Amino acid sequence: MINDPMIDLNVSGGRSWHAQIALLPQQFRGNDEKILLFPTLAMTLLSATAAAAEPGAVPMPQTLAALKGCWKARGDVMEKPVSVTINARPILHDAMFALDAESSAVADHRDRYAAHLIFGGAGTQAEASIDAITSFWADSFGGTASAVGSGESVVGGFDIKYQDENSTFINRWRTTTRGLTWQITARDAEGKENPFACYTLSKVPCPTPLKISNLP
Repeated sequence: MINDPMIDLNVSGGRSWHAQIALLPQQFRGNDEKILLFPTLAMTLLSATAAAAEPGAVPMPQTLAALKGCWKARGDVMEKPVSVTINARPILHDAMFALDAESSAVADHRDRYAAHLIFGGAGTQAEASIDAITSFWADSFGGTASAVGSGESVVGGFDIKYQDENSTFINRWRTTTRGLTWQITARDAEGKENPFACYTLSKVPCPTPLKISNLP
């Protein structure tokens, strides 16, 4: 029997996470490899009680959920063929959404690029439109190339605009029957738009986390 003064904190199955953690060493006794996984399993149980946005956080628009997972694509950036991989996931107790993109030129894999994008709901909780989105763009060109963006949900996806010194970059994300499309258009000061990048994304399994092996 487990004497736990906080036994009332229940998670799935009717048993507190304290109790479930206390039982893990008994279940894994005699198996060194599994015992090494105990801290990870314990943190998983702890996260079950913590994976929720702070009170007052602006909800994320539902259209962002379509990005979740891992993706691969062939596309073009300024008419240069590239391959790209994407990993997108909720972060910060599901209050925001992060996307990491890695790409390389098809003709020269040493010609690489990386971007880190963050998305979230815009405005205040009381007044924000459920379709309004705020975003931040950072990439391998460094801090001076970062930009804050804003946009909204549209039919079939969402649009985000990022501004630099000379152009507005309009990112159009759309769901399709086969996956996602990501199109980037550059709009100059006179309003003229030119294609900048285009990707057709297919969902793929995310990489399996490294398995902890027996220590020597």
